Amino acid sequence: MFYLRRASGMLRWLPTEPGADRMLGTEHIMLGFLSNGSHAAGKLLLAFDGEGFDRTVTKFDSGAGGAASNPRRAALRKALMEIVNEGRGDASATEPALTERGQSSPSSPASGADGRPIDRFAPDLTALAKEGRLDPFTGREALLSRVERALGRRMKRNVLLVGDPGVGKTAVVEALAQRIAAGRAPTWLAGKRLRSLDVALLTAGTRLRGDFEERLRFLLEDVDQEGSVLFIDEAHTLIGAGATGSSPQNAADILKPVLARGQLQCIAATTMEEYFQYFSRDAALERRFELVEVEEPTAQETVVVLEGLRNHYERYHGVRFQDAALASAALWSERYLPERKLPDKAIDVMDRSAVLAKGRGGGGGTDKVFVETEDVAAALEESVGMSPGSVSEVEARSILDLEEALRARVRGQEAAVRLVAAAVARARVQLQELHRPIGSLLLYGPPGVGKTSLAAALAEVSLGSRSAMVRIDCASASSAEGAGAALVKGVRRRPHSVVLIDEADKAQPEFLGLLLEVLEEASLTLPGVEGVGRADFRHTVIILTSNDPAGPSSLPRALADRLDGWACMRSLTSETLREVFDGLVEDFQGRLQRSYPMAYIEPSDRWREEVLAKIGEEDPAGSFGARSLRRVLRRSLEDPVAYAILNYKAHEAKPFRRVVVDSSTSGETVVSVSAD
Repeated sequence: MFYLRRASGMLRWLPTEPGADRMLGTEHIMLGFLSNGSHAAGKLLLAFDGEGFDRTVTKFDSGAGGAASNPRRAALRKALMEIVNEGRGDASATEPALTERGQSSPSSPASGADGRPIDRFAPDLTALAKEGRLDPFTGREALLSRVERALGRRMKRNVLLVGDPGVGKTAVVEALAQRIAAGRAPTWLAGKRLRSLDVALLTAGTRLRGDFEERLRFLLEDVDQEGSVLFIDEAHTLIGAGATGSSPQNAADILKPVLARGQLQCIAATTMEEYFQYFSRDAALERRFELVEVEEPTAQETVVVLEGLRNHYERYHGVRFQDAALASAALWSERYLPERKLPDKAIDVMDRSAVLAKGRGGGGGTDKVFVETEDVAAALEESVGMSPGSVSEVEARSILDLEEALRARVRGQEAAVRLVAAAVARARVQLQELHRPIGSLLLYGPPGVGKTSLAAALAEVSLGSRSAMVRIDCASASSAEGAGAALVKGVRRRPHSVVLIDEADKAQPEFLGLLLEVLEEASLTLPGVEGVGRADFRHTVIILTSNDPAGPSSLPRALADRLDGWACMRSLTSETLREVFDGLVEDFQGRLQRSYPMAYIEPSDRWREEVLAKIGEEDPAGSFGARSLRRVLRRSLEDPVAYAILNYKAHEAKPFRRVVVDSSTSGETVVSVSAD
């Protein structure tokens, strides 16, 4: 039975002579309370003279913090009343009441089968390794050896593994546990236990001041006595744990002296972002560890990792992996899942492709189903919405048709359309440089010629949605840091996207410096901005636009030299303007039929000529291009049709079909709606 420090202090007077009665009874507890008249329980018992006791109990119940409002005080009152009323009894019967807080006392170390906190809060990884419950570890022997050497030092025998999520930090620790269990570890680790701390379980229920600190100290004492190595995953979550308004001491303050005295040997793991946020700011804590950076393995190294896991996954799924399937899982996940890290993403693809292959096999028969490259491609297609690998005949035709599809949406800009389509075709057959964006292009020219429309059309045609475009408006950006953060967040959310840097000629120099990094490395990290992280641009088409007729000369030379190409988008000719006009009318027809499937528009030639004439009057120099056309069409087509439909519905119950758009002698739009 465990007692609070104050309670144990009251029992110091117990007899210690040889042969003395060591049985702890109710009378000993009562005498302990009586020896400390300042304690609430002692006051109650000293007043035990019949009426005096009753008055003291009444006073004990009332007032601020009385038994009526304080659960702990009420539990103490109940226990003492039982002692007074029942006389001698078993002290253990009163323990639940004395420690009652709605559950077992958080400060009590009772936990596992043998009552040790270490068994409850820190499972034994070496025991799991002996039972064969850990996945094998292959391909990164140098990293594992470095961790072993760091643990063998006389000073700073602690390791801090730093790396992005998914690069294999936990796998390194599990591999060490397997080596210790198999007897292949160095002599300084032979026979040791490697335990993994469950931080969430350790902090659960520690609501009162001192609960967490006491629980952690009990745990550290057990670790020291056992001589085990403690693994703390997501170590940054433990750094500030335990700190409250009334108790500013946190876990770091408890760990630092223990680490300094060499009473704790541990391996901590965290990400680089959290390392800078928590560890690097606390020099006293940071210097107790040897920093080991866990880098993302290459695709070739990941294939070795997958080979080591092959047997485990084959037994579990009842399949056989082809060598080409494992290689494809590593190579394609690196290319098409840039937001995640190897080897985790390749293992995930390997797992899902086995499920797909098993489903393809139907689950019947005794023959093993082979996991092929087609299954890996299908698993990736579920994640990214596009099929990797070799381009099929149908896909090749769709890519060849991309230029025509873009030309239908952006009229009269042949050079720009060809430039954009070529970048996509080059990427689709995997001919672009691996560590650069798919394409980096500059489209320049006067407003309204289709620069933004071309970028939006590319997102819609090649990626299936206009929402796949990440747009940064440099003219309205308040700061380079804000624009950079918006860019990183947008690409992290949509790794496969069209990135539009609108009006790049008006961008701040600092933001252009960030773009230079993107074009050179296909990645961008903003370490000074919290919660942003790193973005991968290898699967993006970056389109810069500029209204400056100087084109690439309006940008810094270093940035212009890294662009894949540029195209000048000319002002719209009268013939092109008519084509754009017809396209916008067709677009309105499509919007009308989405709401009224049976309806169609019949625009007259006279109305068409009147509208084109109005455009010439509003924008004689053609400086606003298609924007003027949209503005005039909204007044001359969309608004009159909307009112005509409302007027028809107010008088007719039958659905309409025909919408005739004509022009009056005064040049006004006249719309008639009918059911014919």
